Amino acid sequence: MEKRSNPPLSNAITSYLKDSTDLDIESYVFEEGKGLTCVYKTDLYKIGNSEYVKNDEVRRMMEEYSKTGSTPLVVLKNDEIISIFVVKDEIKETSKKAVELLKAEGIK
Repeated sequence: MEKRSNPPLSNAITSYLKDSTDLDIESYVFEEGKGLTCVYKTDLYKIGNSEYVKNDEVRRMMEEYSKTGSTPLVVLKNDEIISIFVVKDEIKETSKKAVELLKAEGIK
């Protein structure tokens, strides 16, 4: 699913899973601000943020992870949660310098 998406997070996931097998996916749809949905065999899969989650307790848990700078993602099969995982990007040593240069150029 993620191989057909284009956000940076999708690129990180597909890079990590580069040796995985391609699946015959149908009806692929990227939903801005949510994630993506597709049909595999006869099942509807969704992968994305808490916008897909109906359970308030799970939504709150995902929002708590978001507050720490992590990105929680949920995987659903036919609207049932089958996986939740959290990814976090590490700040590079050069990031501070890049921010300083942008500020020096008047970019906020």
